Amino acid sequence: MKTSEIRQSKHKQQKLIVSPSGKRKRKLEFEFTGLIRREREVSMLKSRFRRMLGHPIDDGDGEQKSETCSKEVVFLSGLSGVGKSTVAQTLEQDVEALEHGIFVQGKFDQTASDKPYSGIAKAFGMICEKIDQMPDAVVKRVATKISEEFGTTVEVLMHLIPELKYIMQDYATTTFSTDTADHDIMNGLDSLRFAFRALTRALSAEFSPMVLVLDDLQWADISSLLILDCLVTDAQNRNPLMVIGCYRSDEVDENSILVNKIHALREKTNRCSFNITELKVEAFSADDISDLIKSQISAGDETIIDGLAALCEKRTMGNPHFVLEFLKMLKNEGLLVYDGDSETWTWDLAQIEEVTMSTANVVVLLQSQIQKMPKRVQRLLQYAACIGSSFSLPTLQLIWKKSNILDRGVLSEPLEQLLATAEENRFIEKCGPKHYRWVHDKVQEASLLLSNKPMAAFQLDIGSSLYYCLDEKSLEEELFNVTDIINSGNIKKRPEFARLNFRAAEKAKGIFAVQSAANYAAKGIELLQEGQVLSNHILTLQLYTIGAEMEIALGNVKKADRYAEEILKRPQYSAMDKMPFKVLSIRKELIVDFKYDQTIERCLARLKELDYRLIWSRSTTSLQALVELKRTIRRAKNTKMFKETDYSMDKMTDQKHLLWMRLIGLVNYSSYHSRKYLLYVVGICRCVQITLDHGIGPECGAIFASLGLLVVTFQGDFETAAKFAEMGLAMQKLHPAREGACVYMSYSFVLCWKRPLQALLKPHYDGYVSATRMGDSTFSCWCLSAHHVWLPYMMGKPLRLILKQFPLLQSQMEELSQPGPLLFLKILWQMMVNLTSSFSNSHKLEGHTFSRNEVDDWERIGGNMVHFGEGELLLFFEPEEAADRAIAVGNKFSKLAPSLCLVMIETFHRGVALYIMARKTKQRKYKNHASKTRKTIKKWLRAGNPNVEHFSLLLDAEHAALNGAYASAEKLYEEAILLASRMEYLHHAALFNERYADFLLNEVDDAERASHYLDEAIRLYKQWGANRKIKMLQSKLERSLAL
Repeated sequence: MKTSEIRQSKHKQQKLIVSPSGKRKRKLEFEFTGLIRREREVSMLKSRFRRMLGHPIDDGDGEQKSETCSKEVVFLSGLSGVGKSTVAQTLEQDVEALEHGIFVQGKFDQTASDKPYSGIAKAFGMICEKIDQMPDAVVKRVATKISEEFGTTVEVLMHLIPELKYIMQDYATTTFSTDTADHDIMNGLDSLRFAFRALTRALSAEFSPMVLVLDDLQWADISSLLILDCLVTDAQNRNPLMVIGCYRSDEVDENSILVNKIHALREKTNRCSFNITELKVEAFSADDISDLIKSQISAGDETIIDGLAALCEKRTMGNPHFVLEFLKMLKNEGLLVYDGDSETWTWDLAQIEEVTMSTANVVVLLQSQIQKMPKRVQRLLQYAACIGSSFSLPTLQLIWKKSNILDRGVLSEPLEQLLATAEENRFIEKCGPKHYRWVHDKVQEASLLLSNKPMAAFQLDIGSSLYYCLDEKSLEEELFNVTDIINSGNIKKRPEFARLNFRAAEKAKGIFAVQSAANYAAKGIELLQEGQVLSNHILTLQLYTIGAEMEIALGNVKKADRYAEEILKRPQYSAMDKMPFKVLSIRKELIVDFKYDQTIERCLARLKELDYRLIWSRSTTSLQALVELKRTIRRAKNTKMFKETDYSMDKMTDQKHLLWMRLIGLVNYSSYHSRKYLLYVVGICRCVQITLDHGIGPECGAIFASLGLLVVTFQGDFETAAKFAEMGLAMQKLHPAREGACVYMSYSFVLCWKRPLQALLKPHYDGYVSATRMGDSTFSCWCLSAHHVWLPYMMGKPLRLILKQFPLLQSQMEELSQPGPLLFLKILWQMMVNLTSSFSNSHKLEGHTFSRNEVDDWERIGGNMVHFGEGELLLFFEPEEAADRAIAVGNKFSKLAPSLCLVMIETFHRGVALYIMARKTKQRKYKNHASKTRKTIKKWLRAGNPNVEHFSLLLDAEHAALNGAYASAEKLYEEAILLASRMEYLHHAALFNERYADFLLNEVDDAERASHYLDEAIRLYKQWGANRKIKMLQSKLERSLAL
């Protein structure tokens, strides 16, 4: 092997060294040098790094290509010890040679596989430690950026990544609450995904490029793989980010969660704009090992080296790390000897094969080397192995003292000195101040086997020492580690550790690590023997409750049902104790099976058990529902909150009342989706009444916004409705987890009738941010659509600017699995594509972005928006057909989507189409419907709607023209045009000019003035982007000029 083939690396590995002259050395000196025979892997890895920075590269094998991207994902696979981590580490010097580059590593631990996000948290912890060493100005800038991105959700990450507190000291809280009562667990997962994305954006904006190495991915938990996915698919992060994942190929198969995640990422490369490369790092062959040995030693007959190489391969399975360890052992044991006279190395192959027979297992080989260390170093390594793949000096000191190892003789030799000995002999290495890690997993495994006790018993001793000696704060910080160590060794199922597992489950739930929480709960349940179940029924109930909730979240319905049945059959539990399990069962039917009618029936039955009667039958009349609505409105208006804008109100705390609200909430959801609107009205009224009686619950903000919606729909009292929405927004501050829903309901359905459209943009964006932070993906998508799509459309913004938003919005909604908002979006997308097209059939709502077949699964949402989109296209392209359709369907859209802000523009455009045909045909059917629509809009204007004044002016002009009041009509047309132009509503300014031109041409016979307004309409339609409409008007203008 040439000298150039051995490359040095900052991260040290034991390798044989070659002298610069290339001569064989008289002594085998094991120094810390670089990679051997990994040129291909290193070259490809570095080329991917250069590509991320925008440099051209040569194509290689094993990759899926995308165009220039700011994100690269590389998976390094291979057997244990083949050098995957070392290959990844070759990038560190390249990264940190750049002014703002940062390179960090995180490792997942087999002994702590239930510890959530462990590898990712370690990587981000390293970043935080590096930032903490920087100047105060940098630390403050980063802390401010993180705080702006996160809001209150930063507390969850500070608990998950303790090192984050170093740079967020001004924002840290003294306690962390794992209370997720306000938070749907699936929303919590989305919230945490957002948190990691926001953290990555904030950090990579300051430190770029960023390279994250995640080692031993085969042991990663599901939650960590979800975070990995969300980081590389984050389209909003434009900063260079490279994720290198290393995993053992022999410990995964096609059914493993890691392999499935890699497959899923492959399918997202083009859509989410990142590149993925898979490299397999192979073990050494006998020829590779032979070349390695020949580069180091000489022999009289070099062919005999091949025999030694073959034995090395047999004993080490070609693992480079263990090949070197094996040769080192042969030299130390005197089995590989240098002959000074002949200047050659000699060995007896048969003797080596016999002596090393017992070291056929590399773990045994390492164990034999460790056993040559002083006894105290061996014990030190045993205890460290129990802690995990990495460990801290303070934790190790605690175990050391507790185990009575420090007698007077030992005290003279500090623990740090023993660690230095272990580090010098390449068993461990430093990975931070007072932090260490194993140089290889097999060294940790060998250290665990040193104890005379069975491994499980030894681990239980260590875990127990930590559990009973740590103070409460320290135990909370090390809770997952301690619990994992105890669980690994608690083969006798000592029940006193059941409560410890409950604490770990509760903490995991608090950071939305669903799988880990489920595992800890299951372990706690397993530890509860029958006697403890009876005597400790509170802990039993807590474990089964959290277990059932987590299994539902994971989709393990049968296991959740078993947990529920176990509690429901036990007589010592009250109806209140059992109710959460019954509610979980109802939610399962709703979420999994969409059984709306069955959900309603079961919720009404459970409410009756809780002493609350909500009587409902199919014979309930609209009069009964409206009476209840009127009574509720009257009561709400008489409150201090309504009269004095005093929003101070206590939180709802009684569990029975909270269950009432939760069950009625399920009734409301099911009744709305199954179109039992009268029941929906009654349900909203009951929730308002419970709130006024018992305080503010998690959903109260959205409930009062819904009350405002009902006031708009049934009473047309925009002032009162807006007041209720404002009350809801104030209430929701006590329960921020549902703020996004409250904002969307308040602004898209209520306040839009009282405030200018322009004033709705920022609240919707704020609602999107809040919903995203809290993981409320559904309302995050609705708020984003309102902000980027339908509010700009209503305001006549250029269509090309709106259309630019659709691909990113589609990607986000697909990623968040939100089919309802996505269908809504695709229908509007197709509508706007048609508006900008020049095709003759552009009035038909179909094309490459939307298919009518998609409406089948989401008929309520899809049917509403298809109705809207068809009406818009017909108005601009086929107004005669639009008028006939308007008579046929009437105000169907306002019934399907009551009080949605789009109802305003849909009603107005329906009125325009009706007046077009009324003026053209003079037929009564068009006149009557047109007049009725005009009266509706004037009613809205009188009620204080600031968004319909120009609507009213245009319809008044059309009405005057229809009735022959031409002078009045001209004045009204001009006022309407002026107002629409002043508001910069391009579509309506264009439409109003078009309608005025039509009036001048057909009623006043003024072709010259008509041409002027047609020309102005064409100019405005061009700015808006309606291409086919432009062609239609240009043809009309030519005819006008000809006249």
